[in-house]
Amino acid sequence: DQRDASRRLAEAADSIRDNKLKEKIRYSKGLIRSRAPETAQAFEDEIGSDIGDLQEKLQAAEQAVGQAAGDSMAEALDRTRDLMRGLESLEHRIAREGEQAAGEPTEGEGQQGQPGQQGGQQPGSQSAQGATDGQPGVGDTVGDPFGGGGWGNRTPGSYFEPGEIRQWQREFQERLGDAQDIRRMLQQEGFSAEELNEIIQRMQEFDDTRVYQSIEVLAGLQTMILEELKRFEYRLRREVDAESEELFLAASDDVPPGFRDLIEEYYRALSREN
Repeated sequence: DQRDASRRLAEAADSIRDNKLKEKIRYSKGLIRSRAPETAQAFEDEIGSDIGDLQEKLQAAEQAVGQAAGDSMAEALDRTRDLMRGLESLEHRIAREGEQAAGEPTEGEGQQGQPGQQGGQQPGSQSAQGATDGQPGVGDTVGDPFGGGGWGNRTPGSYFEPGEIRQWQREFQERLGDAQDIRRMLQQEGFSAEELNEIIQRMQEFDDTRVYQSIEVLAGLQTMILEELKRFEYRLRREVDAESEELFLAASDDVPPGFRDLIEEYYRALSREN
């Protein structure tokens, strides 16, 4: 977690002070020019060992920072992306089955004007041909307002049978539960999730059977929720990235000022001597 990352960064900073690495590098610049090569080489090896130890500590701190990115905020981001994928998959399935329901005639439907004609007669029109005197033909069903076939077992005005609607409602309830879990995680982190609150409110509308009476209304609601969820995911992603960046910046503050320049100067001195 973040405490572990901070601890490891502190260890790296302590190693710089405890090994007197800064002082050794400064001293070595004169040693390289004035002492015997063997003495300079031994001192150079000692500095190299100290730098290697520092690199190991910094790598451990970097790994700890990576683990800190797996906290609740990052997990909430991953679950938000899973929620988006789940809703997109559900949207495609509903659209596909809605198209099939709109385009397939129900049992007993025939050609226009015949018993069970496709599309049926509009309210107030004449009976289909082939009806017994004084009795309506089979084709006297309410027409699909969107141009599809007769309703069969479907409720007039709905593209889906009651069992299909219950299935969609169950699946939307699962996605709603996922969104509510994400909201709880973010609340524990003190993250404002007003956009997610609005998304959850919209998702609750899927529990109303009237939503399924118009494929246009259903599709529009799904599109609206997905667009809002994408914007929320973008803001959450920026927040997670900013947290990681702040942790790295805090790490840089633990390193003595000018230390990087000092190491570079040390290696330049070695290069000139060689």
